[in-house]
Amino acid sequence: MDELKKTGLSLALVYGVHYVSTQLYGNVCVPAGFHGILSGIFTTASPWCHLILNTMQMTETSYGTMVVTGVTRLIVGSVMGPAGSAAQKTKQEKDDAKVE
Repeated sequence: MDELKKTGLSLALVYGVHYVSTQLYGNVCVPAGFHGILSGIFTTASPWCHLILNTMQMTETSYGTMVVTGVTRLIVGSVMGPAGSAAQKTKQEKDDAKVE
């Protein structure tokens, strides 16, 4: 259960950073309206906007990877069922016994 909490917290953190960066990019680098069109010509090339845009892209990739990994884990877990995890535990217990 502890691993599930850590995974959920990681997912929320990555999504939170992504959300904040999208809002920041929209408000600072490409604001709405005619003024945004004119100022966006200059602000989108700034180092700050470049950093925000890169953050958006990296967190999007991370978030997508985490979601796909989680769905894949659920599918594998449902296909293997409890017998697969029990067999893995038994093998691990045997390996641990050999070490002792």
